[in-house]
Amino acid sequence: MSGPQWELVTKNKKDKPANGVTRKLTKTEKKKFADNAPKVEDLLPMSKVKSLYSDFPEVNKPPAVDVKKGKENDAKKQQQKKPQQQKAEKPKESKPKTLDAAINRIDVPEFQNLIAALQAKFDGSTLMWLRTIDNFLDQSLTVEISDPVFSSKNHEYPLCLLPPAMLSSLKDALETAGEANRQLYFEILLNHLAQELTKGFSAVGTRILLQVMGTSYPETVVAAIPKCLALQNSYKSRKPIWLSILWAMGQGGFKDLSVGLKVWQDVMLPVLELRNYSQYVVEYLTRLLGRHSASPALSVDEYLSAMDSILRPDVSISNLLTDSLQRQAKILRKIAVNATPDAKLNLFFKPLMNRLATADTDAYKEEVLEFLYLCLCADDQCFNTWKQIYSSNLSESAALLEHIASKASSSETKPAEKSCKSFIDFVVKTNASLQTAKPKLKGLEDSRKVCESLSFKMASKKKSSYWKFISFILILAFGGMVAYDIKLHGSFKESTVGRTLHDTGALAYGNLALEQAKVYTQKGAEWTRENGPIYYASAVEVSKPYLELARDLGLIAYNSASKACVAVDSWCTTNAPEVTSQVKKYATVAGETFVQYAGDFGRYTRVGFQSAQEYAAKNIFVGKWSPENLQKMTHEAVNVTQRYVISTYEWIVEQVDSVSKAR
Repeated sequence: MSGPQWELVTKNKKDKPANGVTRKLTKTEKKKFADNAPKVEDLLPMSKVKSLYSDFPEVNKPPAVDVKKGKENDAKKQQQKKPQQQKAEKPKESKPKTLDAAINRIDVPEFQNLIAALQAKFDGSTLMWLRTIDNFLDQSLTVEISDPVFSSKNHEYPLCLLPPAMLSSLKDALETAGEANRQLYFEILLNHLAQELTKGFSAVGTRILLQVMGTSYPETVVAAIPKCLALQNSYKSRKPIWLSILWAMGQGGFKDLSVGLKVWQDVMLPVLELRNYSQYVVEYLTRLLGRHSASPALSVDEYLSAMDSILRPDVSISNLLTDSLQRQAKILRKIAVNATPDAKLNLFFKPLMNRLATADTDAYKEEVLEFLYLCLCADDQCFNTWKQIYSSNLSESAALLEHIASKASSSETKPAEKSCKSFIDFVVKTNASLQTAKPKLKGLEDSRKVCESLSFKMASKKKSSYWKFISFILILAFGGMVAYDIKLHGSFKESTVGRTLHDTGALAYGNLALEQAKVYTQKGAEWTRENGPIYYASAVEVSKPYLELARDLGLIAYNSASKACVAVDSWCTTNAPEVTSQVKKYATVAGETFVQYAGDFGRYTRVGFQSAQEYAAKNIFVGKWSPENLQKMTHEAVNVTQRYVISTYEWIVEQVDSVSKAR
């Protein structure tokens, strides 16, 4: 039997500290050790535990709490919480839903004091207080903007909503800033507008400041075009942001037409073919030209540059927008003609003739021809300018002569007849001298044919006027002779004309017709005197009840209409502001739509009329019915009629003479 054996117990190598250094415990390990360590209460009875703590009264003994002080502190805390709860319970002010309401919340005197304080605080840094004004307006006008270009509003919106005192303060502040600071500030605002819109803010205050600067200082807009083009690369693909920038750049044009055309050509025209912007680009040009219908005179270069941009042949847009652009070209021409003194229209003539040579489209050519025609009608000096450049512009001159011939009978305004005839004579002589040139000059034959047609029309018109005058003189002379004859013989019956009519029987038939008219007139008067009262009494008796009924119904209708008018008046008084806002919203769009459809109707009607005219010229008025033959037949008929009139007059004179001699 084996007895108990001894076993050698050694430490594990893992438990030995490395290099004989004892490792310190971490905070986690210390906390775990304290939680797992045995407690005094588990090892000793409770009596010894109490005596153990009582021997050291100042150690680990919690401080005594004064009951009175605790109650006072609780009361103070409750009193402090009450105002905070009352503040939290106060209702918050509702956010304005419209821009008009948001602007009305701004205290104008407080705003003016703010500008004065900022100018005093940042006296040496103008841009600092300008930026602070921008931030104040942006924070005060936190209204959502659904339409970045305000297409349903007038061109002064939203600037027209500002109180006059507030607007005056803004303009005074910008005037104080100086030209250099204004220019830099305008570019800063453009960049700030794009950044705020990117973040999702409406930036209404920035929009208003840009509008104030654009309408008050249009030159800042032109100087900011390079900055705007730099922003185009970053924001052109973001429709709301780029539309907002285009709107801000276009504000200067409503003050100065030249600025508006410059911005339209340099900034807006490059995005005309983009679907997101084509509608606004055309609408802006429409508003711009409508605003400046009585604008100061445009220079020749400004007009030609704008017309080249409007009537570009390579624009890929809808037919509706193309027609609208062509209408704007006509409006621009009217502005240039009406604003330019008549004595200076000859300055447009030579450049327009050069443009006519390079016209790529029918619309462009028609516009140039119409402007040239108006120049000839208003300024006779244009004919002298035309004579100087005729030989070098034969094709263009032929086209213009043909245009004059087509407008001769339809247009109310016409060139001076004397100047026109003098020029045609000059053209005939010049064409005769150019006939011998080899090779034949292009357009010479067309010019010759048009000149012959114009000369024939002018001669026919003069001949027709001559015969009208002769006919009038003959009728006047015949009337004078009859009057003298009656006066000479004392009465119509004894006059030579009366006796001649009596001998031929015409006087007897005239007297018979007069007597019959007198008889029937007398019978009608007698019947009316006898039967009129009877029929009148019967009509009154039959119609009296119906007239009384109609009178009663009229009174009822009048009373009902009066009540309805009162109800309508009260309704209008209550709802007038809302109705007015809706009318303003849709009136502009409806008017422009009506104008567009009216223009389309006119264009289609014109095309149909031209097609019918061409068909008639090719299939109806040919051969015997050609215009030349019809004109010849008309002249022959007039000549035959005149011969018969003259022969009749001579026969009457012979008869009168024969009767006189017989007596």
